[in-house]
Amino acid sequence: MQAPAVAPREVAPREPATLRRMPSSPPVPEALRRIGWRDDPEILSALAAAPAGTLARVVEQHRSGYVVATAEDEARRAQPPAEWLRPRWDPEDRAAVGDWVVLDRNDQILALLPRHSLLKRGAAGEHYRQQLIAANVDVVLVVCGLDHDFNPRRLERYLVLVQGSGAQPVLVLTKHDL
Repeated sequence: MQAPAVAPREVAPREPATLRRMPSSPPVPEALRRIGWRDDPEILSALAAAPAGTLARVVEQHRSGYVVATAEDEARRAQPPAEWLRPRWDPEDRAAVGDWVVLDRNDQILALLPRHSLLKRGAAGEHYRQQLIAANVDVVLVVCGLDHDFNPRRLERYLVLVQGSGAQPVLVLTKHDL
């Protein structure tokens, strides 16, 4: 005799506005997945250890603050911690475009989550400083025209820069018909 089949219970998904500090990995809203969240074990453990707050992705960086997204069409200003504004603070310890951060109720950045890639270059005019371009990027398109400005050595420098970041470079050649 077969046991009767039991239909699974359907529970409506809930997307919490804030994430609570929990010993296990907290649930991540689908809205964040649409703007690039991925379940990396290192990031999830850092998130579990971070203070309670709202998870957001940095979409713009300005001299005195950031614009962060908590969903596809939802962006707001966020303020960095005071120590990030100090001149001698290492730029790699500050948020860059693409980073995931935890915000408090006043949109102050509480924590910067670990990165899986970081695209950076030497700062103009500085021999020892790095300029962050973007973080947590999976693929970088390197676009180069086949016109009179084609330079194989420049192309090689760009490919080395991208490979060193942890992202996958894709070479796009244009203007073949000129």
